[in-house]
Amino acid sequence: MNNLKYILLVIFIIINLIVFLKSIRKSKDEFYSDVFVFLPFGIYVLGDALILAPFWIFSGLLFFFLSIQNIFRYMIIFYTVRSFYEVIYWLNHQAVKSNYNPPLFRKINWIRPNESAILYQLIHTCIVVLGIFLLLNS
Repeated sequence: MNNLKYILLVIFIIINLIVFLKSIRKSKDEFYSDVFVFLPFGIYVLGDALILAPFWIFSGLLFFFLSIQNIFRYMIIFYTVRSFYEVIYWLNHQAVKSNYNPPLFRKINWIRPNESAILYQLIHTCIVVLGIFLLLNS
């Protein structure tokens, strides 16, 4: 079973590396393109992969040191937090249109304000997942 775990983790990391490279190449023109095949990674549009694919690569490396039970716990935390933030994002999206582009993305001309909001939301989703997981396992 351990060998299967390691083989699956290597495949998981390679898939996310490919997804990340694709997102770098294509998200400039196709940021909001639906990518339903990546839904298991919490990636709903191609632009999400700019943050989530590296997060899953890092997570995959962390998974080498975790039990299967803790890997599932980690993923449950991720999907819970991701879903929570999606609710907040879409509620705000319905009420607010902003032209503000946060400092982290201000110099990247092709990322528009709404896109930067998505990326900020995803960065903080990843931070919250890691934080909750580390708190629960310390």
